[in-house]
Amino acid sequence: MVVKENRPNTLLEGQRINEDFIPRVCGKIHMETHNPRATGVYTCSRYLKGNRTRGRTFLTRVKSGLSEHPGLFGHRHSRPLVGRYWKLNQNPVEIQDLSKTFISVRRRAIVIPVEKTRVEALRSITMDIPKGQIHGLLGPNGAGKTTLIKCLATLVLPSSGTARVNGYDVLKESTYARASMGVCQGNERSIYWKLSARENLIFFAKLYRMSHDEAKERADELLGRMGLLDKADEKTENLSHGMRMKIVFARALLHDPPILLLDEPTQGLDPTFAADLRKFIKEQLRDRTILLTTHYMHEADMLSDKIALIDEGELKSFGTPKELKEEVRDYDSLHMKLVGTPDIETIKGMEMVMSASYSTRNGHSELVVTAQDGYELAYQLLTLMHKTPGVKVEHFEVKEPTLDDVFMKLTGRRIED
Repeated sequence: MVVKENRPNTLLEGQRINEDFIPRVCGKIHMETHNPRATGVYTCSRYLKGNRTRGRTFLTRVKSGLSEHPGLFGHRHSRPLVGRYWKLNQNPVEIQDLSKTFISVRRRAIVIPVEKTRVEALRSITMDIPKGQIHGLLGPNGAGKTTLIKCLATLVLPSSGTARVNGYDVLKESTYARASMGVCQGNERSIYWKLSARENLIFFAKLYRMSHDEAKERADELLGRMGLLDKADEKTENLSHGMRMKIVFARALLHDPPILLLDEPTQGLDPTFAADLRKFIKEQLRDRTILLTTHYMHEADMLSDKIALIDEGELKSFGTPKELKEEVRDYDSLHMKLVGTPDIETIKGMEMVMSASYSTRNGHSELVVTAQDGYELAYQLLTLMHKTPGVKVEHFEVKEPTLDDVFMKLTGRRIED
C-alpha cells in the first residue's frame, strides 16, 4: 500500500512517525523515500493491533537495487520485523542446488584411526515457492525433509547451493531470514516444559520485542484458537503430547509471519484436532507462503498446491497432485489383503508386473502391484496365490492411482516402508 500524502517523505531510518501519518488499517505500509543515505522502500515493521499504532511504529528499510540496509537489529532505533513483510518482486522461498552432507566420525579403538562416513542428506534440491502457495514435501522417514526445513530455518548450514527466504540468503543474511518466517517442528522439546503455555508464548513473543501487554494479548488469542485457554496456566510438562504440539504451532504464528515452515505439524495430534488444524491451514493461512513436510499422503493431497516427492535426499518429482497422478494414470494399481507370506520375487518376475511391494501391519499382509492391465493381472495373481501353500486372499481391488503409487513407481517402494 503506497502512502501518497502532501507531507515530506524524506525519512531517516528508524525515525518515529506519528499515528496520524499512518492510515487506520492493519497491514503493511510501503512508501518511497528520496533520502540519499537510504534510498529504497520502507515498510512498517510493527504488528498493528486493533488498527492502532500507539505512536510507536517505526520504519525499517527493505533492500532494493544498489542500496544495502544496516539490518533490523543494527540500528539503535530500529525494531525487529514483526508483521507481514515481503521483499518486492521475489518468490518468498527460493532454493537452488541445495546440498547437505553430514560426516559421521567414529573411533573404533584408541590405536585405530578414526572412521569417517559421509551421509548425503540433500542432493542438489531446486525449487521455488511463489507467494501465497502451499508446497508439500512428501517422503518416507530419513528422506531429507527435516534437513531441508532446518537449512531454510538457518538451524543447519548447507554444504553447497543457495537458499533464500523472503529474498534473504540463509547464510549471509540469516537474521533477516529468521525474522520473516515462523517454524513449527514436530518436536515438543522446542518449548520450555517448566513454563506454562501462556508463559512460553509470552517469552517467545518478547524475543520479537513485543511489549508485555501485546505479548499477553497475542498469546491468549492463539491459545484460544488452539483450544488451550483453560490450560494456559498449567506447566507444559503436565500437558499431553498433542497439547504441547499445539503450543509449538501457536509459537510459529506469534509474530504473524508471511512464511511458515511446518515440519509434520499434525504428528501426535488426536484425529479431531489434526483435522481442525488442516482446515485452519487451508482456510485461515491461505495468504501465507507455506512449506509443509509430511508422510501422510492424504494430508499432502488435501493441503498442497504443489507436491515435491523426495527420497534419499533427491527430488524425484514435482508438480500439482493431479499432475503427479497423471504420471501413473496409464497404469492400474492392484491391492490385495493376504493371510500368509507370498513369494514377492516370483510376483516381480511376472511379465505384466511393473512394480510390487509387500508389507505387514497389525497382523495383516498387503500386496500392492502396478501393471498396465490390473484386471488381467488380478486373474493371474489369484491363480498364483491359490497355488501357493499357506497363502489366502482375503480381499482385492483395482484402485485409482494415488501419491503413494507415484512414489512407488519412481522409487520402487512405498512411502510408509
